Order: sequence, then C-alpha cells, then structure tokens
Amino acid sequence: MLAILKNNGIYALLAGLFFILILHFKVSYTAIPVILGLSGLYFVAQRLRNKTFAIQPENKLLIGAFTLYFALFVISLVINDGKVRELDLPSRVLIVLPILTLFTTIKVKSRWILFSILISSMVAGIVAIIQKFYLHLPNPFPQHGIRIQSGDIAMSLALFSLCITCYAYQIKNKLLLLIGGVAFSLGFIASLLCLSRGALIGFILGLGAILFFYRHLLSKKAVIFFMIFTIFSGGVSYKIAESRWNRVSHQIIQCLEKNKCSTSIGARLDMYKSAIRGIQQKPIFGWGLEGVKEMRKQHAQQGYISKMASQFNHAHNQFLQDCSARGILGLFALLAIFFVPMRLFIKGIKQTKNSVSQLFGALGTVHILSTMGYCLTQSFLSHHSGNLFYFATVVILLSLQRVTAKEDEE
Repeated sequence: MLAILKNNGIYALLAGLFFILILHFKVSYTAIPVILGLSGLYFVAQRLRNKTFAIQPENKLLIGAFTLYFALFVISLVINDGKVRELDLPSRVLIVLPILTLFTTIKVKSRWILFSILISSMVAGIVAIIQKFYLHLPNPFPQHGIRIQSGDIAMSLALFSLCITCYAYQIKNKLLLLIGGVAFSLGFIASLLCLSRGALIGFILGLGAILFFYRHLLSKKAVIFFMIFTIFSGGVSYKIAESRWNRVSHQIIQCLEKNKCSTSIGARLDMYKSAIRGIQQKPIFGWGLEGVKEMRKQHAQQGYISKMASQFNHAHNQFLQDCSARGILGLFALLAIFFVPMRLFIKGIKQTKNSVSQLFGALGTVHILSTMGYCLTQSFLSHHSGNLFYFATVVILLSLQRVTAKEDEE
C-alpha cells in the first residue's frame, strides 16, 4: 500500500487522465481529484507525525482564499437556515488543497501532464466532430450532461494547447509545435460545436493573456501560423455557429424592445435583473442558495421577470449568483479564489527563468481568466464539473510551476 502511495507514475497517470477524460466520463472530475486530494492528505498526516509539516508562506494566501470561499457557504447556510447538502459542492475546494503537498512530495513528470493536455484537446475535437457530423447528435458530449459546461471546458483545453504551442515555438521544437497547433484547432472546434457563448468570452480573455506572456515571439510567421489555424477552426463550425448567433441577436432585441423574455437569452437577462434586485434587498449575507430560488419565484409572481426565468436554480452569472446568494462577502470570496492564485502564478513567472515553470504559470493564469469569462454567462462553479475542473486544475498547475522552478536550483 505504501509503495503505491509513493509511486509517482500513478499520480502522473491520474493527473493526466483528469484532463483526458473530463469531457467523457464523470469519474474524471468526481473521483480523480478526490483520490489525489486524499493521497496528499496522507503525506500531510505523515509530515505531522514526523513533525516536519509546515505551511509554506506562499501557500497561506491560497489556503486562506479557498477556506474563506467555503466558510461563506457555511455562514450563509446558518444565517439563511439552509440545508447541509449545500456544503457538498463547496467542500471540494478543501479536498483538492492537499494536492499541493502531494505534488511537491512526489516528483511528477511535468511533461506527461503537458502531453495529456494536448491529447485531451485532440480527443475532444475528434469526438465532437464524430458526434455532431456522423452520429448527428444535437450537441457533443451528451454524457457530460450540460452543453455549456462542455463548451467551456473544451475551450480551456484549446487555450492550454495554444499556450503549449507558443512554448514549443519558443524552444524551437517543431514536432511539439505541430502537435500543439492541431490540438488547439481540434479543441477550439469542439468548443464551437457546443455553441457556448461564455466560451468565446473566455477565449478572448485567455488569448489576451497568451499574447501578453509570449509577446516576444510575435513575428510574421507566428501570426500567420496562428491565423491559419484560427480560420480553419472557425470555418469548420461557421454554418452552425452563424444561425446560433443570429438567434441570440433576435432574442436580445425581442426581450429589450418588446419585453418578450421567455427565451434562452431573455431568461438570462431576467435572471440578471432578479439577482441585482436581490442584492439590493440583502446586500451583506445574501439570500442563501434556497432563498435565491424563492426570491426569483417571488419576482416572477410580481411580474418583474418571466416565469421561465424563475425556474432556474442559479442566475447564469457566477458573480451575480454568489453576490445574491451570499452577499457582498460572498462576491469578495469569489474574487479571492480568482485573484489570489492568479497573483501567485504571475509572481512565480517573474521569479524564475525556467521556461517550463513559466509555461505552467501562463497556463494557470489563462485558466483563471478564461474561467472568469465563462462565469459571466454561466454559473460555472455551481456545477460539479466546473467546480472541480477549476479548483483541481489551479492546484495541479501551481504545484507543477513550483516543482519545475526548483529543478534549476537543484
């Protein structure tokens, strides 16, 4: 048993499978992070027993931010007389924290994680194309359950692949450059075929970060290479996306000008209105998860929003959802889980000259910014897939950034 726990190959395999399987099997985002977290907890307990455990200064802020996020759920539950099951989802943030200890104790091969990300993006694209054009399914990844979440996660995998592609160009690895370009294209196609609006917002934010981190590589050849893959990816999904975006525009006009909001977009606009009014009514601690649902129903009865909008469990905007459910304090905690790890990633990039470590820092920053983009049109963290994908990926990438940074020192 101890030999298994100390086998770094197993953890590298699990971390890789987390990315490869996340769009295809629920076990990836339900079981794998838990296994990694519990394994990390074993090493925490071992160090406590040996009196060698100490929280590194750079981890204190991260632990504080993640703990605050969970604590606000507890406080909201007590104040609003919520149900204990409401803590199931936010408790996952505490489960993944021991991965920090695990990956700094067990030396995981970072390149395996990078190739796993590329594989995951390619597999996502191939599966999405087969399901959409050969099997004629309405949406790719039906086993995942939620189309929007699938599109967002696929976009993250595409952005990660683009980041690795830039790294390959930096180190002049032509094979990795080719693989990365193909992975980016296929992941991008997978996301477009899911027709997730928030994914495009996340793409813009993530792309901006990538261009900033690798701005020194921007030559005519690099720009042409990127444009070719982007045009190819967009062209494959153009016809499907075009009708979708035209329908979105029509729904917005109908809701704003004619007050006909019983559509997908109209319902979202109504949910945003309801959330803002709810925040004004209970600004400090919010309504609680169950209270928000009742609040939305009351607003529908008052004719303030449509009945369609009152049927949803969340506001389809993570920032408004958290602020209405847990008040201004809840919004602060949400911003903390974004900006605290982002600060750590950027700080890590500045403190090392190791290009692999800098790559993991860039991946982490892109991950956070793109997730914030998804959260503008979807309560991304209110679903198990989005919640565990965000928190587990942050901890994995941050751990690998630090491990690879120390390789030059040793």
